[in-house]
Amino acid sequence: MADEIDQAVLAQARQTLADWVNENADEDDERMDADSFAGWQAGTQDEFFVFTSPGGYTNMLYLVGEGVVHPFSYATETLEYAVAAARAERDGTEPPERPGPAITWENWNEE
Repeated sequence: MADEIDQAVLAQARQTLADWVNENADEDDERMDADSFAGWQAGTQDEFFVFTSPGGYTNMLYLVGEGVVHPFSYATETLEYAVAAARAERDGTEPPERPGPAITWENWNEE
């Protein structure tokens, strides 16, 4: 996927992700730079890049856009919700209401 993306824009998104990781890291953690994410899978969703660790060995994905990094997991959010939440975070607006679970104890056996 990354081959279809403007490499300069992708490099900037990697740097944005590295800066965010460094801001949220403990003091003892290794500092990251854009090259730290060179092996990560990168795709796009709307105006955001979606970064996934090499081989998908983590449950955490990162939406990276201008002025925002939104970590999310498919275990707790849909991609559509994550994009809407990232937009709200970037724009300083209220995030959308979280969708309820698709399967609950009440409906698990319904057809």
